Amino acid sequence: MKKKLHADFGATASTVGTPRNYVVPDFGVDHEILNTQNAIKISEKKLGKKLTADFGATANGVNPRNYVVPDFGVDRDIISTKNSIK
Repeated sequence: MKKKLHADFGATASTVGTPRNYVVPDFGVDHEILNTQNAIKISEKKLGKKLTADFGATANGVNPRNYVVPDFGVDRDIISTKNSIK
């Protein structure tokens, strides 16, 4: 029988000798993010409108909210993956 996988993201010590608290280099903001931010800035200036997003919004006249999403069950790839790691 295969051992079940377990992850404890709050662990401060490793049970298998993997390193902790190692340095992760900071290479700054990705150039794709910078390009996207610049494109938004240009578009806002050209259109004279500010882009805003409210991900907590529950109502909007343009974009529907609370619409029905069909449930087709668990995807067969997920079922297959789960079965392969049991």
